[in-house]
Amino acid sequence: PAVKTVVGGMCFPRFLGVGLVNPPVALRLERTPPLVHIVWVESADSTFDVAGGHVVLPPADRRFTVTYTGIGMRHPGAITFRYRLEGVDPDWIDGGVEHRAAYTNVKPGTYTFRVQALGFGGVRSERDAVLTLTVEPRFHETPWFLLCCLLLAAGALYSGYRWRVRRLVAHEAELNVLVGKRTEELRREKEIVAAQAEALAALDEAKSRVFANISHEFRTPLTLILGPLEDVQDGQHGPVTDAIARQVRSAIVNGRRLLRLVNQLLDVSRLESGRIELEAREVDLGFFVERFAQAFVPYADSKRLQFRYEAPERPIRAWIDPEQFEKVLTNLLGNAFKFTPEEGSIVVRLARDGEEMAILTVEDDGPGIAAEHLPFVFERFYQADASSVRRQPGTGIGLALVKHLVGLHHGTIAVESEPGRRTVFSVRIPLGKAHLREEETVDGSFESPWEEPATALADEIRFESRETPAPAREEEAAARATVLVADDNADIRSYVRAHLGSRFRVVEAADGREALERIRSELPDLVVSDVMMPELDGFGLCRAIREDPETDFVPVILLTARASGDSRIEGLLTGADDYLTKPFDVRELEVRVENLIASRGRLKARFAAPAVPPGADGSGVPGVGPHGTDEVILRALSVIDARLAEDDFDVDELASSVGVGRTSLYRRFADHLGTSPMDVVWSRRLVRAADLLAAGQGTVSEVAYGVGFKSVAHFCNRFKDAYGCTPAMYARGGRDAS
Repeated sequence: PAVKTVVGGMCFPRFLGVGLVNPPVALRLERTPPLVHIVWVESADSTFDVAGGHVVLPPADRRFTVTYTGIGMRHPGAITFRYRLEGVDPDWIDGGVEHRAAYTNVKPGTYTFRVQALGFGGVRSERDAVLTLTVEPRFHETPWFLLCCLLLAAGALYSGYRWRVRRLVAHEAELNVLVGKRTEELRREKEIVAAQAEALAALDEAKSRVFANISHEFRTPLTLILGPLEDVQDGQHGPVTDAIARQVRSAIVNGRRLLRLVNQLLDVSRLESGRIELEAREVDLGFFVERFAQAFVPYADSKRLQFRYEAPERPIRAWIDPEQFEKVLTNLLGNAFKFTPEEGSIVVRLARDGEEMAILTVEDDGPGIAAEHLPFVFERFYQADASSVRRQPGTGIGLALVKHLVGLHHGTIAVESEPGRRTVFSVRIPLGKAHLREEETVDGSFESPWEEPATALADEIRFESRETPAPAREEEAAARATVLVADDNADIRSYVRAHLGSRFRVVEAADGREALERIRSELPDLVVSDVMMPELDGFGLCRAIREDPETDFVPVILLTARASGDSRIEGLLTGADDYLTKPFDVRELEVRVENLIASRGRLKARFAAPAVPPGADGSGVPGVGPHGTDEVILRALSVIDARLAEDDFDVDELASSVGVGRTSLYRRFADHLGTSPMDVVWSRRLVRAADLLAAGQGTVSEVAYGVGFKSVAHFCNRFKDAYGCTPAMYARGGRDAS
């Protein structure tokens, strides 16, 4: 700073050359900065000396105060301060004239505390007062503690890892032991299964061989059976009656059916063993299929089926084995006709897929095949309806044979079905001969398929008409016992009817449900039923008959191919009176039917109440008193009493009113009352007339017309026959005399 001379309160700089000798007052003042000094550091428990410039605070002293002071030449009270704790304060803090700086919750570590002083005239201290502060950490805040924690954590993790590894190793060892044991077991089981498979294969081969041999043996007796029958049918042994011709034809058709089944079994066996070789030749496929389908037209017309064949205008030449491909058509068309209901439709289509494939489809609108059965329909012996009550017979061989034969032609077959709507079988056959081996082709052409197999199959499906003999008159029917024959095979029904029809009135039913309805309406004297029928089997039919009070007395004979003891016991437990196994002797059936009907007749005669002559009170008149115990007869009597005045009331209206058939009504009245329904009507009219005449409620003519007589003379004659006197005498008191 410059030196000034102050004289009398005025200051003159020396460089002006002004000088005074012996001035009155002369002071030399310097502009010096203040000095700043840290006095001590004070915590809640102690005070620390700052002489060494370094203060160490114990771990408990996290709150402390730094005291500092400043020294100035002029106006020491005007000194201000600012401070900063590096590491804690981000910037200088203006402390004003305060001489203290307080801190709380200071974290462990070493910090530098700086303080500056600002003196009079704005002069700042040249040097900061500096103090190093060390806040010692607590134990858990030391690096050693963190290191120990890390070591402990690492040790724990390592221990856990080692424990887990040991567990996994032990578990792996256990699994290895189990896998070893299981592998050994599987090896042994595999050896056993392999041995069993070899044994089964050998057994299957042996069974197939035996089966093929037996099937071959079937053909010889079948030939000897069919040959003589065809001779008889052709008249080589003399003329035959229509009845005999019908029986012979039935035997021939069923013999051919058995022969075709045997041939199919042989074909499947030969195909599976690879003993059938393809003998393909070039064929006009459209002409081949059309000629084969023509054999089914008469049957389609008789069944009112819409049967048509669709083919492209351009001929399709294909290499096929005619004999084997004919079997494909036989099974596909046979199934379509068997499962298509009357007035349904069957369509056979032949189309070309480019120049490489021919597509043959057979579509029908029969019951269809459920989706869960579609993947298995081409398996041998598989049947979509494996129950004993399926409507159509079958063995599950045909479609398996079709698949093998189509594969033999290097083709494919597929099926699509919508249950209740349609079923479509599609056969795809490659065109040309590039896909065939040389040994699979033969020389020559084939222009005309033989039609005998198709015609025989059409006859086999259903040759027997369903026509039944014309019903006899009520009086004749009431005099003859009625036998109901229930079987889903029309040939069996026709056979039984032919033998029982001469002595009994025979009615038929094609399934169990229809049989039950006809039993309730016809009330037959005896039921002959097959066990395996659609809708309702024979056991169910027998139970339904026994559970109905109106039919529980009807005897039942069951016919079935199930000849085991359990099946016989099951049939008898359902309430059947007799049980015959197929094939049955028809003479034995005739005797059993006659014996059961005769036995029921003897019981009826023994327990029937004797009739008494009709009296004036109506006792002994048919339908009055203890005779009318049948529920249907009781209802009939109520209807008769309510409609006595109607002169046109007849048996048809009476049967309709009580809900039974005319023939059944005649039979019930004959069985329970020993008379006809109209005789009961006339008797009830006479009883009512006698009551009216005795009460004097009208003249003879009024009473006659009032009880339903159209003629007074007719009324008088009937009344006299019943009561022994004329209506007039009865009205005048002749009732008591008679």
